[in-house]
Amino acid sequence: MGNILHRKHGEHYLKLNDEMITRAKMTTNFNETEINEYHHKFFSIASDGKLKKSLLNDILGDYLPGDKKSRSKYLSDSIFKAIDQDDNGYMDFFEYLYALKFLTTESPIEKAEFIYKILDRNGDKIVTQKEIYRILKSLESYHQSINGNNSNVNEITANGSKQAANVILEKLDEDKSGSITPSEFMDGYLKDDTIRALFAL
Repeated sequence: MGNILHRKHGEHYLKLNDEMITRAKMTTNFNETEINEYHHKFFSIASDGKLKKSLLNDILGDYLPGDKKSRSKYLSDSIFKAIDQDDNGYMDFFEYLYALKFLTTESPIEKAEFIYKILDRNGDKIVTQKEIYRILKSLESYHQSINGNNSNVNEITANGSKQAANVILEKLDEDKSGSITPSEFMDGYLKDDTIRALFAL
């Protein structure tokens, strides 16, 4: 994934120095004031600098689809795994900035990169029908609440998430391999309004 934050092994970021702030500004486009505000929020929730999966909704809930009550464990776990770049089971401050960067970006390319990482639960660079289905299943109530006037989304999801996953796979699987590569997803996401609506974050 492009523009991954330059993190250094062993850093916990309890106190930010000028070099850390410069690194964060270069890779997120957040300004120093924003970085300091995010730093304060992060450490008010994770005082040791290690935010556990169970606290994901507390720190990023405002940016995620649906409300905390309706958000499925699978969706939350998939988002956390996409954020936890070193797979150590917790989110550090720079990973938090990384998540905010992709959740707030206006760039469809960056958004597509992050969504693909969420879909690709095992990180093998291919997305299967099952992985598509499980995310769509997690987003069912969210789609119902926001896409009432989106006839294309309604049509694709009318027969349930499993059928919708089949339709999406057929749309995006350009080489007919039975799975979706990062480039195939990027291509479809950029060209197809319905795909963007289905995977809105």
